Amino acid sequence: MAHGLLGLLRTRYPRFIFGLPQAAGAIPVFVFHDVAAAGFARQLDYLRCNGYRTLALDEFLAQAARKGGPRGARQVLLTFDDARLSFYENALPALRASGAHATVFAPTLWMGTGRPGASARLAGFATPWLLERHDIYDWPMRHEGGDRLGRPAPGTPIYGASPLLAARTRYLESVALREACLALVARTGAADFFSRPDCYARLLRVHGSRAAALHGRYARDEEFRALVASEFQLSRAAFEEHLGFAPIAFAYPWALGSPLSLDVAWRTGIRCVFGAGSDLRRARAISRRGPLPVFGRIKCDWLELLPGRNRAHLLPLLARKVARLGDQQHLAH
Repeated sequence: MAHGLLGLLRTRYPRFIFGLPQAAGAIPVFVFHDVAAAGFARQLDYLRCNGYRTLALDEFLAQAARKGGPRGARQVLLTFDDARLSFYENALPALRASGAHATVFAPTLWMGTGRPGASARLAGFATPWLLERHDIYDWPMRHEGGDRLGRPAPGTPIYGASPLLAARTRYLESVALREACLALVARTGAADFFSRPDCYARLLRVHGSRAAALHGRYARDEEFRALVASEFQLSRAAFEEHLGFAPIAFAYPWALGSPLSLDVAWRTGIRCVFGAGSDLRRARAISRRGPLPVFGRIKCDWLELLPGRNRAHLLPLLARKVARLGDQQHLAH
């Protein structure tokens, strides 16, 4: 809850949300994750009825290079993260039917090998109730004798993590320590272990008693630099192998990355990057320094606050968002 509220307060919202005129040439960029067919169709209809054009990425970049679109033009960029099934089933048919444009940011981990970034601070353990509540993208990448992303086995230690491309270092977790925790779960009832009132305390005792001898380690500076570079190199290779072209745009997960990752992105062929709503101020500062254009994005919830007929009301929408803060994970508030 506190994390979601902090992100909501840090987000630099565009003026149209508050019913104010947009800055000259401003082109709002919206981010979608899971897409409901009825809700997305309503949003596309709102854009169409109010004369908004949905831009293709190359057109958006061309206009951004000229410091914005034509004065008075109603234009937006729609972006979709994670290449989820709901995009294919719900969004794509509606986009095709309306002739609208969109940009999809596909996670190349599903094409090949992923890489973790974490700290040594134990944040907790994977439990059945947490696994049921949290989306696969909410779980940090882990070092398990082979890097991986996704839902961990119940009982897995979860360490405080920041996205690799925003981190300053990376903690390589102990596989042996993880196995010791999983062994406790397996020999004391497997799934039934978590119905015991002392299950969490027992996991803490095992972890605490073994951590000194079975600790992980931090990546060395040269290892970490190579790892950050490999994220872009492997992603580029996966695109070329599976899609037949090299990517030129990159969307950071959660928030804009470190100066190191921004520099590596440019050096490996990325020509623009996207962050979240809380990144809008920093995005402008980085873009002014160049050479990499950086753009912030806001969540699709705000789309129907764009100027137009049947514009939504801010207060009810804001109340719904505050009520959902406990479940809200993404920073593009």
